[in-house]
Amino acid sequence: MKKKIIPTILITILTMLTYNVYAFSDIEGHWAKDAILEFNKANIVKGYENNEFKPNSYITRAEVASIINRMNGITKESSKYIPDIKRDDWYYSDIRKAVGAGIMQGDQNGFINPNSNITREEAIVMLSRAFLVNDSVVSGNNFIDKDSISKWAEKSLNSFISISFQMFNCTLSKTLTIFIITFLKYL
Repeated sequence: MKKKIIPTILITILTMLTYNVYAFSDIEGHWAKDAILEFNKANIVKGYENNEFKPNSYITRAEVASIINRMNGITKESSKYIPDIKRDDWYYSDIRKAVGAGIMQGDQNGFINPNSNITREEAIVMLSRAFLVNDSVVSGNNFIDKDSISKWAEKSLNSFISISFQMFNCTLSKTLTIFIITFLKYL
C-alpha cells in the first residue's frame, strides 16, 4: 500500500510544481479570458496573490517589463544604478533585465517609474525595442490623439503600427500574434 501512495504523492507534487495555471476569480466572461489563460499557462502573465488577474485594471511599467522579459527569456540584469528601485521590490530583477536588454531606458535622471501606469506610447516603444522593430519605417497614423504623441515615441509608434498591419503576411508564432493583439487592445 505504501509503495503505491509515495509515487502518487510525488507525481501530484511534480504536476503542481510544473503546471502553474491559476483559476482567476475575475476573468469569467471577459473578452480576453482565453488569451489570459493561454499566457498564464505559458508562464508569460501571472495574477495577484488573491487569485485575481484584474483584467480591466491599468498595467504598470514594471508589469510590462516582467511580461516582455518572460516572453523573450531575458535573464541578464544590468549593473547600471537605477535610483527608483530597491532590492526588495518584486520587480527589481525584471527592471534590471529590461534595462540590460535596452527595452527600458529611464528618463534623463535614470528614473524608470516602475509603478506608473504605462502609456500607449511607452508600451509601443518597449515592444518595439523588445521585438527589434526598425524605427526607420515612418508613416502617418490615424489615432485621434496623434497630435499628443511625444516626439521620442513617434518613430517607434509608427513603425510598430506598420509592422502590426504587416504581421499577418509573415510567419509569427500564434502566441506572439495573440499577445500583440491582446496587448494593443488593453491600451
